Amino acid sequence: MVHFTDLSPYGDGPELVATAHGYLRFTPGYVRLCVGWLGSTCSAGPVDRAFADALHEVVTHAARFNATRGFHRCRLCPQSAVPDVPAGTMGTPADIRANAEIRVPGRADTVFAAPTTIWHYVTAHGYVPPAEFQAAVLALVASGGHHGTPDWIAAWIGADAYRFPG
Repeated sequence: MVHFTDLSPYGDGPELVATAHGYLRFTPGYVRLCVGWLGSTCSAGPVDRAFADALHEVVTHAARFNATRGFHRCRLCPQSAVPDVPAGTMGTPADIRANAEIRVPGRADTVFAAPTTIWHYVTAHGYVPPAEFQAAVLALVASGGHHGTPDWIAAWIGADAYRFPG
């Protein structure tokens, strides 16, 4: 996995999101900011338990963006701690591997882009995401908008959207 500084621009490529009816590929009408794209180190500190629980909800239930067929292994864990098993549910040893991303709406026309391993980074390695991201995660869960393909994204999907079966 590549490293990006928190709150740096994600890029301008298309998004690919899994939906109940297959996949949707589109050019996003929002700015994406990186959160949780760690290198071999991270700054550590405490996070509020409510945030960690809300982040777990988002990572477990939110739509998966830009999924790949391979897996990224946590660079912060010793390789001996990374099992070579299919990815399982969050809270199992397989949660230290990821093959997708999540999106969390932030300020106007801005979405945070994070790898699904972000919950592991927070709970196992003490990674502290930016306060703006933490507030956005708590707001998303409080609104109930973290289940499946997000309704909030519909306004940002352009006419170039391409749907195909999964």
